[in-house]
Amino acid sequence: MLMANAKQKPRGKPGNVRSGPVQGRRILGMRPIISAVTASLIAVSVIGFGKLAERNTRQTLGEEIEGRLILEARNLASLSVDALLTDFPELTLCPLVSEMQQDRRDLALVAVLDHEGRIQGHLDLTAIGKQLPQLEGMEARQATHPLLAGERVQANADLVMVSVPARHANGRQVGTAIIGLSQSYVDEMVARPRQAFLVLTAGLLFVGVTVTLIIMSILLRPIGALRAGLERIGRGDLASPIRLKDKTELGLLA
Repeated sequence: MLMANAKQKPRGKPGNVRSGPVQGRRILGMRPIISAVTASLIAVSVIGFGKLAERNTRQTLGEEIEGRLILEARNLASLSVDALLTDFPELTLCPLVSEMQQDRRDLALVAVLDHEGRIQGHLDLTAIGKQLPQLEGMEARQATHPLLAGERVQANADLVMVSVPARHANGRQVGTAIIGLSQSYVDEMVARPRQAFLVLTAGLLFVGVTVTLIIMSILLRPIGALRAGLERIGRGDLASPIRLKDKTELGLLA
């Protein structure tokens, strides 16, 4: 019986237990993981907020520009009534249109038509007496501002155009005032704050990642002491205590 027990496989000695990290195992640090997650959350939040703000800005700016175009077209129609009743309306209307476009570089089209649809006021003097060319893809658009009888807002990919009838005091329409604004002007106005937004995003990312790294370094500092103590235990050193002054769960674990 004693011989049978003696032949049993001896138990492993404490010195045979492997200590330290497993060879070849890749250790993923918590700092880069949490920093990457934080940076991603900040980036998604800031970019999402920026997209929403840009959409709202475009909508608000579009409504403001449309209202301004309607008022300017009404003013042009009012100034054109007396000239359209003369024999040579272009002598008054062409200087008026030219001055208007020189003051407003963003206006892509300013024209005054008579009751037959012929151009009587235009920046290009060779267009006088001709029909206004049909603009491709121009469609009626629902106006965000109340329109009067005969007023229209049209738009295509390149232009926003407002047409306002020029009416005599007796109510008879003697012509039409047309003002068009390039769509690229709206895009430029919306794109102006985009560079500042990108700088703000980069700044927030830098600050967020930096603060996260600092906080993680403070919070994860006990892990280094725990790991060093566990490695000593793995080497058989059971006399050296692990002392941590940390009051978090890591300190309790130590």
